[in-house]
Amino acid sequence: MLGILCGAVGAGFWHLLHFVAARFAKQPEFILLLPAAGLVIVLFYHLLRLENNKGTNEIIDAVRDEKTLSPLIAPLIFVSTAITHLFGGSAGKEGAALQMGGAIGSWLSRLFRLSADDGRVMVLCGMAGLFAAVFGTPVTAVIFVIEFVCVGIIYNAALFPGLLTALAAAYISGKLGVHATSYAIGEIPALSPMLVIQVGVIAFAAALVSIVFCLLSEGIAHVSRNFFPNPFLRVLVGGLLLVGLTLCLGSAAYSGTGSDLIDAAFAGTAIPVGAFAMKMLFTAITMNTGFKGGEIVPSFCIGATLGCTLAPLVGLSPAFGAAIGLVSLFCGVTNAPIASLILGVELFGGKAFLPLAVACFASYIFSGSQSLYTSQHFIYSKFGKSVTPPPEN
Repeated sequence: MLGILCGAVGAGFWHLLHFVAARFAKQPEFILLLPAAGLVIVLFYHLLRLENNKGTNEIIDAVRDEKTLSPLIAPLIFVSTAITHLFGGSAGKEGAALQMGGAIGSWLSRLFRLSADDGRVMVLCGMAGLFAAVFGTPVTAVIFVIEFVCVGIIYNAALFPGLLTALAAAYISGKLGVHATSYAIGEIPALSPMLVIQVGVIAFAAALVSIVFCLLSEGIAHVSRNFFPNPFLRVLVGGLLLVGLTLCLGSAAYSGTGSDLIDAAFAGTAIPVGAFAMKMLFTAITMNTGFKGGEIVPSFCIGATLGCTLAPLVGLSPAFGAAIGLVSLFCGVTNAPIASLILGVELFGGKAFLPLAVACFASYIFSGSQSLYTSQHFIYSKFGKSVTPPPEN
């Protein structure tokens, strides 16, 4: 039941976002209305008394601390993400899908009066289902949601039901016209000591950029809340800043998910050298001043453009470098190495497994203890030392 519901909702969300993205592509002058759109989003959250909602962090708290989620989160993030995309905010859709899926799972757990432990599993299953429905990577979806909540702890109880939910959701959304995401990376180099070094260089750079991205996001969130405690003023300033940056650059290339830049990176098309930095800045402002969506696909964009730029410098093809950069950056900002590796396999094929593994595990170590999700807890450090006690079952 949950998989079917997630598949249907995910398909509707996917089609809506594709529609509004196409609309913005035809009329990029919509960016001028972004500040007003932000005010509408904040008003919606205020009227529904969810102005203190923490986005994906709210879902993490619900899983770890067994908190209940308002069922209003799902329709609210559905609409507000579409508004953000329609008017050119730099945001993704998978983060919003995690929130919708978690809210739906929480609602069903209360409807069927499940225990706290079963309710936690239901939330995780809902997150996996919506993620799979929107992005078409069911195995990544379930591994990600059981891995990223607490670094060092995997919620194995949700593994099988989460997989069933994700598979069902991906099947339903596929039947409703959603196309699974995949990229061609051309010939994959044979594994060798030199390739390990080449991949390691890109992974190390992506890890450093992931740290900068996390710190930039935290910094903008901190500054905007301190200087503009009123959420209406905060989103207005954020929107005006994004409009100003777009007008200065004379391009809306860094608006939306960044899928065009990702496609260009894998196609070997020339992209600006600093594209990854600009996308990072646009996304950090968008996601930390009151607009809604997610950071996952923008992080794909940052990683792919970074990898594409660095690849020729280390002797790799731009497309292969983009693949390494994508999974490395994603791993760095989420601290989910296994999910990042599975993501690479689902996006690029199993032949790239070993170099992708090198990239993900290297990035995981080098990215330190930073995260895009401030509610993510490190139960064990990346070197095996206990940081905080595991949560009680």
